[in-house]
Amino acid sequence: MQKQHISYSNQLSDLKIKDGSQIAEEAKTVTLELSELDKQLANLHAKERELKDLGDDARRIRDCISEVTDDVNSIIEGFGDEIAITQKQRLLDDQESQLKKDLDRVGVYNNLLNLAITYIEDTKQDVCPVCERPTEYEMILSSIRKRISEELVKRMEDLRQRLQRIRDDKDKSVQALKELKRLKKALNEFDAKLGDAKKRFYVISGIELKEPILESVDDQISALEKEIDEKEGKTEQYKTLLNDLKRAMAIIENLGSVEKKITDALGISGSSNELLNVLAEHIQAKNEESEKLQLIDETLSSVDEKINLLEDIATFLRRRQSLDTLEKSLAEIDKKLATQHGKLQKLQGLVEALTDIRDSANSVKMEELEDILSSIGGDINAMYSKLLGHPFFISLELVPEEERDIHIYRIVAYGKDKRYSTYVRTRFSQTQRNLVAIALFLAMAKRASAGLVILDDPSQSLDLGHKKAFVEVLQALMQEMQVIVATADETLVEQLIRSVQREELSAYRLHRWGEEGPVIEGIR
Repeated sequence: MQKQHISYSNQLSDLKIKDGSQIAEEAKTVTLELSELDKQLANLHAKERELKDLGDDARRIRDCISEVTDDVNSIIEGFGDEIAITQKQRLLDDQESQLKKDLDRVGVYNNLLNLAITYIEDTKQDVCPVCERPTEYEMILSSIRKRISEELVKRMEDLRQRLQRIRDDKDKSVQALKELKRLKKALNEFDAKLGDAKKRFYVISGIELKEPILESVDDQISALEKEIDEKEGKTEQYKTLLNDLKRAMAIIENLGSVEKKITDALGISGSSNELLNVLAEHIQAKNEESEKLQLIDETLSSVDEKINLLEDIATFLRRRQSLDTLEKSLAEIDKKLATQHGKLQKLQGLVEALTDIRDSANSVKMEELEDILSSIGGDINAMYSKLLGHPFFISLELVPEEERDIHIYRIVAYGKDKRYSTYVRTRFSQTQRNLVAIALFLAMAKRASAGLVILDDPSQSLDLGHKKAFVEVLQALMQEMQVIVATADETLVEQLIRSVQREELSAYRLHRWGEEGPVIEGIR
């Protein structure tokens, strides 16, 4: 507590606080000043944002005015001002009217000549109807046609071209006049916007906006930024002062708490210095008692060291005893390990022998399987051929896949001369795969000793031709064994009834399910 009291007193000295009674009042005053500065800064920042927005608007308006002015000057340079364009339009109107009249006159003259040609061709007179002199109408027709083809056509084309040029010039002048009026209207609108900007500037800053406008706005923004920097600097100073005052208030509060603890501990009251003196005397007395206790503690530490040494000796003796016991049992463990090792060697020999037996058995199975597959190869292809299999791949062979497993096979189909082959699974259609499966199944059934084969819905995806071929295969198989076919294919049933003799075929239909089971009725 003495150290805390001294530390808090030194901290107050570092903060240069002499009179602690006025700290709270001064902190209140600084807080009010900070609040006022925050309001002023908020207003200044708002004005700064408005002026920057106004400056951006003024720049856009100035750029638009400059662009529109350039467009106006370009039109005036090419066509003149509004008065000049209007006068030119009137002149072009007069020229257009005159050219239309000239074109009409040439057209009338052309019509007259054509009428003359028609009249001469119709009458074919050898005497001129006007002067009654002898004429050659063929020569006159040739002369008129030449005049029409050379003079009139050339004249009319020239007039049309001049008329088109005048109309093009009129269209250009009309567009130029319209664009000039639009640009002047836009200039007036931009001038009005510029006037609104000047009014906004006056509302924001309280001063008239002078030319050049953008420079005046930038100057006002610079002045505001300078004022904002000053206000922010002053705000930082006040914040630092306020933090110091708050720290001082906290230190004084802690100092009072320490003095109260000292008063409660010693049971006395007085000034800070008196309390510190009494506390120093009390601390000295406690230090003397602490030295005595330290001597006792050192003695106890020496006793603890001796006790720990005795415990270590006892632990050593117990571990020595356990080690002797383990050494005695180690010989027995070695004997057991030797016995287990001998058993392990015998088991390894047994595993090797069993592996040889398995490999031999697999080899024998493989040979038997290959013999079986070789023996049924002819039956498979015979069945496959009768079932009208693939039109190009006409023979089948079972090929083992040695890279995967010795008991896995693929069915390979070959062409007529075995130059081309394919896997049934990847190349054949669903119908062709079903035919391959039926051929393989029936060939295996013929080798079985049961004398019976059962087929469940074997005609899936088979068309009528394949079904007929299938019935013929079954009819031949019935001579060797009993054949049972379960099917929902009415077409297959009809083919079997039609093809197989009555005494060789029994047909039944599952009519319905009753309480005692299925109700079966005979068809044949």
